[in-house]
Amino acid sequence: MNILGINCFAHDTAAALLQDGEPMAFVEEERLNREKHTRAFPDRAIAFCLERAGIGIDQVDVVAFAHRAGLDFRRGAADALRRLPTSAKRLGAQAYIDATLARKERGFVRRFGYRGKTVHVGHHEAHAASAFYPSGFDQAAVLTLDRGGDFLSTTLGFGNGTRLETLAEVRNPDSLGEVYSALTWYLGFHPNADEGKVMGLAPYGRDRYAKEFRDLLRLTPEGLFSVDLAWFRYHLEGGWLSKRFLERYGPPRVPESEMTEHHEDIAFAVQDLVEEAGLHVAKALHRLTGSENLAMAGGVALNSVMNARLLAETPFENVFIQPAASDAGNALGAALYVWHLALRRPWRWRMVHAFLGPESDLASFRRVVEAR
Repeated sequence: MNILGINCFAHDTAAALLQDGEPMAFVEEERLNREKHTRAFPDRAIAFCLERAGIGIDQVDVVAFAHRAGLDFRRGAADALRRLPTSAKRLGAQAYIDATLARKERGFVRRFGYRGKTVHVGHHEAHAASAFYPSGFDQAAVLTLDRGGDFLSTTLGFGNGTRLETLAEVRNPDSLGEVYSALTWYLGFHPNADEGKVMGLAPYGRDRYAKEFRDLLRLTPEGLFSVDLAWFRYHLEGGWLSKRFLERYGPPRVPESEMTEHHEDIAFAVQDLVEEAGLHVAKALHRLTGSENLAMAGGVALNSVMNARLLAETPFENVFIQPAASDAGNALGAALYVWHLALRRPWRWRMVHAFLGPESDLASFRRVVEAR
């Protein structure tokens, strides 16, 4: 059986192809169109997967899209309606996103001539599947930490055999990823792309703002969290940070301008905030599951400093983090979700490497060097 997984929700578009439960190919579109964090539909990635597997589109049994049509809109619109009139722009954006996804799917069917079955897998369900099923764990706690998708930012789950269940969740706009991206913008970097630069900047800072930054979040007794939205505007489609934040901490850094101690200290504070929140959630997940294994995905799961603390400071003994923890990994996760949960097929594959994309031989390296 051939299952084609597609992530085309927003950024980091990608495709993956499973044959009888094992990936034959998996690649991000950006590797082929050379556009970092591309939002382009993964036509080239799909074509590569089909070619690598040696099949045509007519031999694909199921196409799994890593989003559920209408779900993000219904949840997001309900939240936006509660915040009118300041959320009017976001309400329009939610409708636009949903309509765009429908057009993308129709375009795929038309361009590739696909006539088979299509399935929609939830954004965080795909993240969770991309983490648990390749981990090799018979059972594991499963944590997804993200900016958002299907209007969820965080899920706590448990995987056992081929089963995968969600135990708790945090809905947007309460989101560690949104908070981190907002401060990425403040520091003069590109949100949803340069968060790693903030993580790298943080060790140069001091704890001057760390204690007061803790007030940006409320950690709940059951192990979840909420964001004090008075400091932000990302939930209103009106910028990233509120007037209150900018009055307290000053104007945002102009990109490429001098990096000051103030900026370093801000980076330290937001990194510390996310680490502490991640520890809080992970410890709660361990209490819920009792598992010694942890599998993680979602954009925030790419914060390697936080991950090191999770391994060192929680009861988990073994941690697997999906290498493609960003939305790109949802192409693989959606396909695995269909194989294991929709079709109830057995475990067949463990991810021991990430070399599932295009290869370059010596001749191609030589051509690139000679072209320079």
